[in-house]
Amino acid sequence: MLVTRSAGSDWLSSFIRAASATGRVLGIAVGGSHGRGTADEHSDVDLFFLVTPAELTALFRTPPAHLTELLPGHTAVTYPALVPEFGLKYTVMSSEIGLCDLFFEDETGFPTPLREGTEFRWDPDGTFNALNDALLAESHEPGTRAAHATRMAVLLASEYAGATKSVARGRAIQARYRLSKVVNLLLGVRRLDKGFWWFGHCVADEAFDDPATALSAQVSQALAEEAPGEVHRLLGGACVEAIEQADGLPANLRRTLVSQVNSSIEAIGSG
Repeated sequence: MLVTRSAGSDWLSSFIRAASATGRVLGIAVGGSHGRGTADEHSDVDLFFLVTPAELTALFRTPPAHLTELLPGHTAVTYPALVPEFGLKYTVMSSEIGLCDLFFEDETGFPTPLREGTEFRWDPDGTFNALNDALLAESHEPGTRAAHATRMAVLLASEYAGATKSVARGRAIQARYRLSKVVNLLLGVRRLDKGFWWFGHCVADEAFDDPATALSAQVSQALAEEAPGEVHRLLGGACVEAIEQADGLPANLRRTLVSQVNSSIEAIGSG
């Protein structure tokens, strides 16, 4: 099994020096567990790049070979993915360092509390650091939190509806996968010191308010018994609770989303 080395390894310093000399990045930072100083031997490396808008557009179509070729060993790259709160992402597998995630953003960026602890490794004029501070502050604004919660609530209802189709059609493996995505979204619902935030990926080990915790034993038992319908029902209630408690959702949208989730619950219950 390939294990990523520490972000303090020589390869990373060499990579950052070479990447900064390409002329195609404006700043480089290390985030995630390495940026926060909590990484262990199993942690991958999250690298963040500030680029121009034109460069970001190009990266949606073309993998960043000018960067991946600078990594040690033989490398292979995934398709790009737009990750909530992080931006455009490419995951790289290296024969020498294992997994490495490359994230790209321009000066518009994504406001998120997850910017806390970002370590800037190359930022010649301080632009990347200033952008990070501004977007971190923006993530604390009620309007920003409400807009983000709206997107996440719609995503939750959509994922739950997708799981409903799989359960109804008796596709057990697909149902488990889709139900796990629902759990992942529920685990992102948190109330922080500076207000509500709905994280776009699982942060269960740091969760302050986890609406799925009370269901975990029941969900595990239902999965062990190959009862996706029961898992579906249990998670449906948690979805309704999460949507009802999310701060900032317009009342009409909240009602619509709750109605959608309840319809999904009933579709299996009446099946």
